[in-house]
Amino acid sequence: MANSNSTKGKSYHFSYQFVTAGTTAPTILPNNEIWLDVGNRADLGVLDHHGGDTDVPSATELVFLHFNQLVKSHISGECKIKLTLHIRPDLDAICAAWLVNQALEQPLFIENRQFLYPLIEMVSANDQGRIQTQHPETCWTVVFRERMRYELPLSASDEDRVELGFQILDWTFNELSNGRDLATISSQLITPQVKSSLLESKRTYLQDLETAEQFQVYLPTRKSEALPMDKPIGCPLAENAQARLADGIYLKNPNSSLFRELARGDRQRSSLGEGFSFMLVQYELKHSYQNQPLNRYVLSTNPTTNFHLQGLGRMLELKEQEQEEQLKLAPIPGRERVEDGKGRHGYNVVSPWYDGRGHNFTIVDCPGVTIDQQKLYASCLTKEKVQSVVESFSALVSTGSEV
Repeated sequence: MANSNSTKGKSYHFSYQFVTAGTTAPTILPNNEIWLDVGNRADLGVLDHHGGDTDVPSATELVFLHFNQLVKSHISGECKIKLTLHIRPDLDAICAAWLVNQALEQPLFIENRQFLYPLIEMVSANDQGRIQTQHPETCWTVVFRERMRYELPLSASDEDRVELGFQILDWTFNELSNGRDLATISSQLITPQVKSSLLESKRTYLQDLETAEQFQVYLPTRKSEALPMDKPIGCPLAENAQARLADGIYLKNPNSSLFRELARGDRQRSSLGEGFSFMLVQYELKHSYQNQPLNRYVLSTNPTTNFHLQGLGRMLELKEQEQEEQLKLAPIPGRERVEDGKGRHGYNVVSPWYDGRGHNFTIVDCPGVTIDQQKLYASCLTKEKVQSVVESFSALVSTGSEV
């Protein structure tokens, strides 16, 4: 996709490229090339909070707070701008790109904090997993996601995702400028199809609960004080972790698009009455590698609690490497071995498990790999092996548990 914006006689031409999430941006970027929500650092021309070197909670907020330093200062007199996002760009990536477009088109746009800030705050909350609601029809991020899901055809490209996202963001900002709040805007964005989908998601959530496995796990509530952000990060020492018991839930291929938002706030059906603070969700993938089935696992805690998963990503990465060695398979593209410290986050592999360092250690996700020329997030581990790592993590921190 390419588009042109003009401001005061100057026309900008935007082009896009899409890379696997977790890709590290080149050390030196050419002028006018901006990486958003990917790149593994927060630096000139690279606005990514996943590297752990910034406490800003989203790429969108990085653009919002540091546009002049990290974006504008990297734009030369050339009118061609290249934006790099991750594949299947999510709300944060799309909104960050939208902000860059708008701010270059309108020099004073980024200063319009009065109208922008509620939107920026909502995008950051969504990216950090802080959205919980029993009334999804008034939740702007939920409605945005549902509009994207239903209005994009299966054949839609990443460029199509960005274009539709821009349209929704343009309309939202216009309504914010007219004094409406996001809850009101959400209700106005709901189409009949989205309304029906939200009702269906509530119904299928209860069905998902019937097939889910509920359990309890000890999770740490205190992190290590000194974190080596350019190296693998281990668990906090048990005596300092101050772990306590949390309700956990495992689900395979959830049917409800609102499973996460509803489960985290489900005090009625969780044993401790605090909602499901730990979630292990497995997605079966259609792809395999040398006849080896692949799955995506997303492990998360509720960011509104003080639970975290510091060190769990490293444990899963070690288990992944152990499994790869046992299977004696050639490395999946993306899982190639490199020198110690040369891989992402200082690992010995190009794309390790994401340990959550850019999300306050509240989410752990699979490595980014390439299968059949498609970029995806996948693991060779079985559900049982992932669960065994979770149990080991629980045992490691439980000796320092709170009374």
